[in-house]
Order: sequence, then C-alpha cells, then structure tokens
Amino acid sequence: MKKTIKIWFSAVLLIFCLALLCSCGGESEQTSGSESDTSEETLPQTDDTSPETDPVIVVPEYLNPLTGLSARRDFSNERPVAVMINNLWSALPQEGISDCDIMYECLVEGGITRLMVVTYDYENIGVIGSVRSSRHYYLDLAQNYDAIYVHAGGSDQAYLEIKQRGINNLDGVNMYIPDMFYRDPERLKTMSYEHTLMTTGEKIAAGIAYKKYRTEISEELAGKDAFLFVEYGTDRLPSGGDATCLWLPYSKYQTACFSYDETSGTYYRFQFEDVPHIDGTTGKQIDFTNILVLLCPAKAIGDSKGHLDITTENTSGEGYYLYGGKYEKITWSKPDEDSPTVYYGADGKELVMNRGKTFISVFPDYNEESIEFCHTMTVSEE
Repeated sequence: MKKTIKIWFSAVLLIFCLALLCSCGGESEQTSGSESDTSEETLPQTDDTSPETDPVIVVPEYLNPLTGLSARRDFSNERPVAVMINNLWSALPQEGISDCDIMYECLVEGGITRLMVVTYDYENIGVIGSVRSSRHYYLDLAQNYDAIYVHAGGSDQAYLEIKQRGINNLDGVNMYIPDMFYRDPERLKTMSYEHTLMTTGEKIAAGIAYKKYRTEISEELAGKDAFLFVEYGTDRLPSGGDATCLWLPYSKYQTACFSYDETSGTYYRFQFEDVPHIDGTTGKQIDFTNILVLLCPAKAIGDSKGHLDITTENTSGEGYYLYGGKYEKITWSKPDEDSPTVYYGADGKELVMNRGKTFISVFPDYNEESIEFCHTMTVSEE
C-alpha cells in the first residue's frame, strides 16, 4: 500500500513539474513577443506624405555690385576700372576679357567696334589687352560706375571731354605712368604695333596709386548695385518671347551673335558672324548671363577720320533685355553724362535683372529692324 501511494505521489509530482515547465516556457515566449513588439514601436517612422522643405539659401557675406554674385571681399565702396579693348580681327585674340563683370560693345569709325570691360577685382587680373584708344561716348558709359578709365590714346573729342570733365584716366600713349603698359613681344612678331599694347591688373593698381586717384566710389553710388537684381537665389524670365540666339549686325564688318546654352544658363558670344569669341588667356569662349541692347542715335561727326557721335547721355531710348533664352522690350534713361543709366520694364517700373555677368550692346537705332532672335550657333568646345 505504501508503495502504491509513493508511486502515485511521484506521478503527481512529475505532472506538476511538467505543468510548471510549460507555464514558464509560455511566459518566456510571451515575454519575448512583448519585447519584439516594443522594439518595433521604437523604430524610426518615415512619412512619405510629409511636405518637402525648400533648400536654405545662404547669401554670401560679400556681393559684387556689378554682378550681384559672391565676391572675395567688400567692393561696395570702391571704384571699378573700365578698360578699352581692341576688337579688330587682326588683333585677336584678346587677353583677360573673361575676367570682366560687364562688357560693352559700340561702333567706332569704319564699321568696326570697340569693347570696354568693367570690373571690380582688377588687381587679380593677369594680362589684359590689347588696349586701344578712347571715344567720347565711352566716357559716359564708364561714368555709369564711377570707373577709373584705362585707354591708349583717343579721338580729339575724347581728349577734350577727359580734360573738361576731369575724368580719372590712365593713358598708355600720352601720359607718363612708370611700367604700367608694355608691348607684348610675341604679338610684335605677328601684329601691327598698335595691336600690341598690354597691361595687367597689378600694373593698373600701381598706375592708380602713382596718379593718386580717388579709390572710394562717389557718394551717389556708394553701397548700391549697378542694376536692380532679383532676390539672391532666385531668377526671373523675361516675358516678351523666345531668344535662343541674338543677332546684332553692327555693320558689314562686324556682326555679333549670342547663343543661349541651357546647360550653363548663359549666352556664348560669337563675332564676325560665326567665329567663337575666345579669351586668349583661358582658351575658352566668353559668355554672359544677361544681355542688354540699348538703341541709341548714331551719326558721323563729319571729320576726316570718320568718327561717330553716339548719343548715350541726356536722353532716353528703347532696347531689349535677354536672359534664359527669353527676351523683353525695355526702355532706358540717362539723365546726364555722369549719372548711371536706369533701365525700365514694360510696366514702367525699374527693370529687375538676374544676377550674373552682363553684356551691353550700344546699337544704332537706325538699324533696329536687323536685330534677330532666332539664329542657331554652335558653341565652341573647350
């Protein structure tokens, strides 16, 4: 009997232990599952429907007043320089022209054009040239920016106005400035003497110091941009129509063309109809973000050299603004010879321009009908 009870008790004990083990195993599995659920709840959640945030636009500490783009230092109270550049076929290539912030092109005698480049950071320019002579209407354009004017000789009218208006100028022909200009020995081998006069940014700075010219910009222009720019990091497309290429036939000798490139967002310049305009220093074709065409009265003065009188001051006129493959009609006004030109949109308000380098064509108004916006050119490969 005792043996039966003992066996019975052992069986009960065994059943109890097995039940206890099953209970512990269940709790273990449930606990494990609970931990897993908790882990899933703490994982980072993604919401594909959350709105995208606009990128933060950081405005640089210093902005170039001529381009509205980043500058290496504060130029807002300094004077830029304006340099006259030879633009004859026989004088190509020019050097250092891609360093400009603004470039002008105007007719001079004989159907040829001359360029004037304007820049703030001139001290960092390498070789620039060839430098050529002045015409009186270029003085009005340089005065848009209170620029120190660099040239090599000039017409009688130009010299008269330089003297009468007290223009701060650096002359490579009729002015003594130690070591500022030089004749390039390589150009002397293949070009006429008048196409060989060069200078550098360092030499220009030394010339300004030698002449003790004022380097602070006029009170009228201090702290102001050359144009009314769009808000930094934005752009504005002109509303007048397509302008993937601008065709500007100044004369039988010179036709300038600008072809819009979507990749760079700029207009590449050609001249003499289809020749890429190359900077001899960089070997690259020059390009511009903005193009302004100013239609101006132009006529011969009547002297023996065929010099022109182009009205750029005390007047107003019409023109065009190009950006991003589009164009629109504009008007402009220059109240006097020393005040800056102001540009207006079709609504009569000051023209809002995009930030970047600007090309300005002073084009004879009698030839406006020859301007086209549809030619297709091939950009030069680097």
